Amino acid sequence: MQSLKDPEFSNFYQDENQVSYILRNERRRQELRRFRHGEAKGRKEYKNLTLEASGLELIEIFIGNTFWVPSNYKESQLHHIFPLPEKYLYLDFRSCHDILFIIFTVLNIIYIIMAITMSKLVEKIMTGAMEEKKEILSRKYVDREGLQEFRDSLQSSLVNIVAGPRRAGKSVFSMLGLDGADFAYLNFDDDRLRQVSNTDDIVEGIVSVYGGTKLIFFDEIQNLSGWELFVNKLHRRGYKLVITGSNSKLLSREMSGALTGRHCLREVFPFSFAEFLKTCSCDYKAGDAMSPEKKGALLNSLRTYMTFGGFPELSQEPVNAKSYLDALFESTLLKDVVTRYKVRFARQLYDLAVYLASNVASEYTFGSLRKNLLFNSTLTVQNYVGFLEETYLFFSLNRFSFKFKEQIRSPRKIYMVDNGYVTSCAFRISPDYGRLLENLVFIELLRRGARPNLELFYYRTRTGKEVDFLVRKGLRPDSLIQVCFLTDDSKTMKRELCSLADAGDELGCRNLSVITFDTEGDDKIDGKAIKLIPIWKWLLSR
Repeated sequence: MQSLKDPEFSNFYQDENQVSYILRNERRRQELRRFRHGEAKGRKEYKNLTLEASGLELIEIFIGNTFWVPSNYKESQLHHIFPLPEKYLYLDFRSCHDILFIIFTVLNIIYIIMAITMSKLVEKIMTGAMEEKKEILSRKYVDREGLQEFRDSLQSSLVNIVAGPRRAGKSVFSMLGLDGADFAYLNFDDDRLRQVSNTDDIVEGIVSVYGGTKLIFFDEIQNLSGWELFVNKLHRRGYKLVITGSNSKLLSREMSGALTGRHCLREVFPFSFAEFLKTCSCDYKAGDAMSPEKKGALLNSLRTYMTFGGFPELSQEPVNAKSYLDALFESTLLKDVVTRYKVRFARQLYDLAVYLASNVASEYTFGSLRKNLLFNSTLTVQNYVGFLEETYLFFSLNRFSFKFKEQIRSPRKIYMVDNGYVTSCAFRISPDYGRLLENLVFIELLRRGARPNLELFYYRTRTGKEVDFLVRKGLRPDSLIQVCFLTDDSKTMKRELCSLADAGDELGCRNLSVITFDTEGDDKIDGKAIKLIPIWKWLLSR
């Protein structure tokens, strides 16, 4: 259907009350002929068409699929010559102006009401967060490792990011570091904050509740859409910020774009063995002399820690370990993976996570995972494993080689962030203490700052013998670590020692050690000294 805004309709000349249409396009004339069903058939009639249309203005307003034209158009002669279809509404422009004014007035009133309501909501959330902060700081907690370094870092103007798995104690760690300072606190795990679309409302809420403080702690900030721009804006305004999150790569990647070089990342993991012992009112050190009773109690605590892990709430609250860990595992998958990354096949993701948990400390390839779990695409498997790693559930370890191409082409080994997950989620009839011990050593190496695939690897000799961990300093391997639970089995022990000695020869490394459950001593094989260190002594030797 022709529009009155088409060029051939839009040129007209007005001489007082005379309105003349000049039709210029021959093709459009033919279309108009068909449209008029034969009316005014001569070319002259179009060219010399004049109308007595006093005060008539041919103006259209397009809204949706509707054209609005003056109400007197239907009464004019032009309507009989150029009839408009039913989709046109005829409305006096004076009435239209009044209606639009009313609409805009109502919308402004609604906006004002929503702004006031949102402001009150944010203020209510901030007041609740203040009470939560007081309640958290009123409790007694275990002093976490690295707390003093964190307090020292607060003296700088950098944005402090505290990252780690869910329920590992990031919030309490940050609170303890900030204790004694005047700081605002807001937890973005509060579902009500999803209603807040304007971050200025958050700033107004902070000022209204906390006054003029310039130190702010945002918990689980990755739940706020566009959080990195918000943090950048506050940082430029002179605020000191501490933020926590359960996704280190997401936080680092988005922060690197918004605050390049102006933030520092600190990772908090579940309790170390030393921290776990403090919850049991035990304070052992590696060099302490021990009575048989003390050592028995220590080994009993070690078995508990090695089996159920170090999540703080398990150590401090009387809860069922398996129920707690199962719920936490599923919640992390749902909130931090399925929802955040919009995973379509949640069941396949869950099966993958359980399979990896059941094969901790084992080698894998993306191709083998695709085949065993019946995925359609290797790329999907690769993405899913990446999601699980970014949320601190799993870690992959590359095989060491001086050639980077060989590193990325070789199978990787998989580890979990806490032994409690391995025990709870793995599909096993009974715990595999050898794998649990190796996973425990891996987690401790992470705590000590060995970054997977940068300073930390596993190794295979030219003859295929495996060494569990290779720690690199600079460009060369610094130490080789083998993990062996069953030291009473002489055949197994000899195999582990030979693997270590062969790897030492190939890499030129002389710092060789075997971490055991409770065997201590020195051994030699092919003239190479190898230390045997009990896991409890190694864990407490930091």
